[in-house]
Amino acid sequence: MVYGTMNAEGDPADRHGYRIRLSSALKSLHNESFPKEDKELIERYAHHMSAQGLGYSRKAKVVFALVVLRRMLRVPFEAAVRRKL
Repeated sequence: MVYGTMNAEGDPADRHGYRIRLSSALKSLHNESFPKEDKELIERYAHHMSAQGLGYSRKAKVVFALVVLRRMLRVPFEAAVRRKL
């Protein structure tokens, strides 16, 4: 008999723990030093991706990428234009 792999919560569909990674990324977002508006924008985009039906792995990847991008930017997301970057 072959057994499927499961994550720590026993969810066979999330065997790599992306649900926990996404939750952790969104929680740690509040500890970042950038403006509250950018944090809310990232959270709203994560919610938008959920509404589109994207998987936990894709959402976690995008949230992590947006946090890293925001750390590198010298201006808030709303003020970022190609000429200023």
